[in-house]
Amino acid sequence: MDLEAASDSEADWPRDQTDTLAGALRVARADLVAHLGGAWRRFDFDLWPFEGRLPSEVVASTLWFESGEPTQVLLGIVESANFEPDIAVVAFPEFVMIDWRTRYLPSREQARIDISQPGSLVRLQGAVAEVALRRRKSFFWCRTCRTCNPPEDRSEPGICFGCSVQYFGAIP
Repeated sequence: MDLEAASDSEADWPRDQTDTLAGALRVARADLVAHLGGAWRRFDFDLWPFEGRLPSEVVASTLWFESGEPTQVLLGIVESANFEPDIAVVAFPEFVMIDWRTRYLPSREQARIDISQPGSLVRLQGAVAEVALRRRKSFFWCRTCRTCNPPEDRSEPGICFGCSVQYFGAIP
């Protein structure tokens, strides 16, 4: 799969990119959903703030996907020299603020799996489940709006940033 051709503008991407991920992993959509869940979205990040912090293969030729709302897990498909996906990287999303927007950076790599090997989808399933579970444990419920929020959206104990601004006069 030519990852360069798949890297059109993020605004043009359909919300659900599960079919694209299934194609990159060379598995049927039904198998992907059964093992890794559905509703995978393409994920892109601005590289300039992260120069020197990311491994070269992450920067060079990786097609990233995210899952969960808020984002719980990142899954990257690293393209090899012959333009075939060889490695899947499962990573925790690291929060950063860029131009007052929440952005995520793949960090704390959980697993690097050779997707050409038998059983790779089962190994991916375990890694994705572990990252998602650990990430969800850090979420909190806002006592004002009663929504689930990641820790980076916490303004003060039990209150999300949005409610802090809207109801309690915090300055964004």
